[in-house]
Amino acid sequence: MKLRKLFALACGAAMALTLAACGGGEDAPAMGTGEAQVPDLDPAAVTQALLDSGAFSETLETLELDTAYQLYALEGYGVAREDILDGSVYLSAGATAEEASVLVLKDADTAATVLGALQAHVDLQKESYESYLPAEIPKLDNARLATHGNSVVLVVPADSDAADTVVDKLSDYEAQ
Repeated sequence: MKLRKLFALACGAAMALTLAACGGGEDAPAMGTGEAQVPDLDPAAVTQALLDSGAFSETLETLELDTAYQLYALEGYGVAREDILDGSVYLSAGATAEEASVLVLKDADTAATVLGALQAHVDLQKESYESYLPAEIPKLDNARLATHGNSVVLVVPADSDAADTVVDKLSDYEAQ
């Protein structure tokens, strides 16, 4: 279990370094003065579009961000609750693995770390469902993880094609 968390943290750190290595060109926008940037996705709009897309086989219920912070074990990845600036999280009300989560973080490095934590969450769910409800494993195998600026999106859909119609167009859901 701890090995998986360390692996996910290492993956997140590697992604953050990759993102940092790509920047710095003459045309790169100037970074702020350490203040949190304006969230680049509207989490409620993204999750509503996912819910409306037909990607889920049942009704999902909203989850408060404090509870999502605990569910994803973000403290163990060095992410403080205050690092989550906004978000919208929905989980299955029944016994399915389905969920939709959009978290807006304080910066790209934190987003990369959270991406690794969410991958570890999906991996842990696979272990849990393997003996409990093995029919849910294909949903977890088709989980969609994406970043968009400082935002991280996790979708565990029943219909991955329907979820992709939203995830592939995240720029349509940028905050105004």
